[in-house]
Formats: sequence, C-alpha cells, structure tokens
Amino acid sequence: MTTILGSPRLVLMRLRRQMSTRSIEVTHLPVFPSYWPPHGVDTFEPKPLIPRPYTLPCAEKGTFFTITDELYTGKGQWSQVYRGTLICPSSPPIDDAVLKVYCEPLFPPCGQEDYQTPPEAISILSDPDKESHRYTGELMAWQESWAYNKLAPLQGKCVPKFFGAFQSSVFGDNRIHMATLMSYVDGKHIVERCSELVESKSDLYEEQWYPKMRDVYELTHRIHELGVANLDIRKSNIKIDPESGRVVFFDFASARPSRFPTEEDAKIHRVEAGLQYDSNNLDSLLYAICGNEHDSHQFYRRRAKFMEWAIEYCSHEPWFKALGNEFEFLVQAELPL
Repeated sequence: MTTILGSPRLVLMRLRRQMSTRSIEVTHLPVFPSYWPPHGVDTFEPKPLIPRPYTLPCAEKGTFFTITDELYTGKGQWSQVYRGTLICPSSPPIDDAVLKVYCEPLFPPCGQEDYQTPPEAISILSDPDKESHRYTGELMAWQESWAYNKLAPLQGKCVPKFFGAFQSSVFGDNRIHMATLMSYVDGKHIVERCSELVESKSDLYEEQWYPKMRDVYELTHRIHELGVANLDIRKSNIKIDPESGRVVFFDFASARPSRFPTEEDAKIHRVEAGLQYDSNNLDSLLYAICGNEHDSHQFYRRRAKFMEWAIEYCSHEPWFKALGNEFEFLVQAELPL
C-alpha cells in the first residue's frame, strides 16, 4: 500500500513546488545491460529488481536539467515529460532536450478504466517466480535505453537522438526516479498533419496524405528489422519533421524484441503477438486519419483507397510484403460499399 509520503496528491504538490524552481537535479547515471530485460515484476505489487542487474555511478555534482516547458505532466501519466537543457559542469550543455521522469506514484492504476492501463502481458512464463509486468520506472527506463541503442542507425533522423538514462531527485523527498533523455522532436503529430491534407473532399487532395502513411508503415518495418517491436504506435508518438518532412517515432518505453535468438525464447515471449500488436496499432492510426464517426462509409472508402494506392505503388517494397498482406482483401471487401 502506498504511504502518504508517496501518495499521488502529495507527489503532485511537491511536483508543482519543484517546477517553480524550473530545474531537476540529476543524481545518478544508470548503465543498463545491452540486452532487453528478460523478466518483469509482479503486476500489483511491483518491487525493484533484486539483485540489481545494472550499475549506478554517481552523476557529477551540479548536474541539473533546466526546464523550459512542461510537455506532459500530472496524475495518470506513465512519465512526467519536460523540455529543457541538461547542464553538467564539465561538459557542454545539451540544449532542446526532453527528460522523461518515470514517477511511479503518478502512474495510471492497473485495471482502472479511467486511465490508460498497460498492454496485457504478452510473454508466457511458466515459472511462478518470474513475472512479465514491465511498468515500473526501472524497467521502462531499461527498455527505452535498450530500444534506442538498437535503433542507433535511425537516431537523429527517424527517431530522436538518445542521450542516456538518469536518476533524478524531483519532489523534495527521499525518493529518486528513473528518467531518460533524448532530443526534442518538433513538428505536427501525424494525424493532425494528414487531416490538413484531407480538408478537401476531392480524391486529388486526399492522395496527398498517402505517402505520409506509407512512411509510417515503412518506418515500423525498419524498426522491426533492427530488432525492436514498438508496442506503442499511436498518434501522439509520431510527428512530421517540418524541415525534412520525415516521419519521426518516439517513446519506446514499452518496446520489446521483434526476434529472439532461439525458437524457445520466441515462443515464450510470443514474438508474433508483439508484431501483431504493432500491426493493430497501425490499423488504429489509419482509422484516426480516415475515420468519421458520422459516416462509416467515408472511413471504409478512404481506407480502401489508400490501400489501393499502396498496392499499385508500394507492393514491391519490403514493408508492404511484411505489413500489407491484407490490403488486397480489404480493398475488395470495402470499395464496393
């Protein structure tokens, strides 16, 4: 049971008080193993990993993150997200960065419908002493660090540049919180940008959003090929870079491997279920772009027209062969409507 020192209400009060100082102290620099955490923790009584499978060197005294903007904060958030600058006495500052602080007292309660609960556990673990719940600050910071390291070829282009994991003292009590730091991603969210391109009802204008959605599918496939299943593909985690026009994915705290070294591990961790989860999230994203709650016919027609375009122009591309295998069936089923 959570004590009053860690109650969400008191933590929020301390959070607001801390934000008035506009800085967060960095106390330690966690160094996680290069592999994905093989086991989670108990869902309803999550505890720290024992023995601790990573090192915790101290940060240089005087290391702070100076806040310029609060992006996502408050109760019911998996992380408190801030934009600002990391200042370390012996190194150049890291400007325009994003610090994600995993403050567990403010996490959404598991199983409560009013909050975004974590995805259902995918791994199948027969050993009762090994759990698969991965939504603690410790595990989310480890998973995100692992994912960004796997995605090194995409950093600074299609995913943010990753600067590492941290422990921070935020709320003026004895608690320290895991955090991760990456570059800020500018631009409009994918659904907002695509919606701008479908303002006109003519097919000519609708086709302008097709290449952007194609880029979302293609980047998902590239991420899978680099060994990562995202598990959190949604409109708030995808932006269009205003200068390059690139699609950029961010937020990999739920990520898991898209492949394992042995068939036994792949079966235990249900690789296909993880990949299908990403595919389902792509469907939901497409619905958000094409959807109209007052006109289901318009949604089905828009989706089918995009898929018809993809079949004609993208069927030779690797992403289509991996993620577009149902497009032809859906086009045949939906266009006659």
